[in-house]
Amino acid sequence: METKETVKLDIYGQTLQLRSAAPAELLRLARMLDKRMRDFAEQYERISVTQLAILAALSAAREAAEAEREKAELTRRISVLEQRIALLDQAETSPSRH
Repeated sequence: METKETVKLDIYGQTLQLRSAAPAELLRLARMLDKRMRDFAEQYERISVTQLAILAALSAAREAAEAEREKAELTRRISVLEQRIALLDQAETSPSRH
């Protein structure tokens, strides 16, 4: 069974306590979210905390979608390279035709 630790998060003036098996990662993510919300708050003068949270969530979702696209492209490229390697291996082990 995983050991979970209670972590105190401060995000844009809000304090939240959560239990996590990866407290350091959770703190890192909370700091990223706090920074993102503060960056949006600087850009928009009159915006609610809820709207800031939505903007931060949409921004994170966009980054996650982009990472998924990049991962899919890299997976495709790896597959192509593996096929080329297999063809080269096959050519190398095939009897020579002279």
